[in-house]
Amino acid sequence: MNGFWDRVSGVYDLIRLTNRRANLAMEQETALWVPPGSRVLDCAAGTVALSLAAAKRAGYVLCTDLSAAMLARAKSKTKRAGMANMGFARREIFAPPSEKPFDAVIAGNVLHLLEEPERALHCLL
Repeated sequence: MNGFWDRVSGVYDLIRLTNRRANLAMEQETALWVPPGSRVLDCAAGTVALSLAAAKRAGYVLCTDLSAAMLARAKSKTKRAGMANMGFARREIFAPPSEKPFDAVIAGNVLHLLEEPERALHCLL
């Protein structure tokens, strides 16, 4: 599956524009729900739209994705945005993070793509 995301990484942000209002609302809600100063894990971060929203209030956001190409674009966008409180890791949603626990977890636009969404939720909790 990550081969697909590697191939579409260059146009992913353009595709997001087709549902711009919903995506902007999701970003605003994410920013509101993130506790100030918290450690946030973003699973399937893609090109970091939700991660950037979370980073406005979070102390640290770890952006994870299976796609190396998505992570490369994410790093570039983060640098352009001047956000220094974000890290990146190639990681499957089912894998436990190697870092200390997180205060909040984001998994936007991914659960419906998984064969075992309930298992993913359990892992995220």
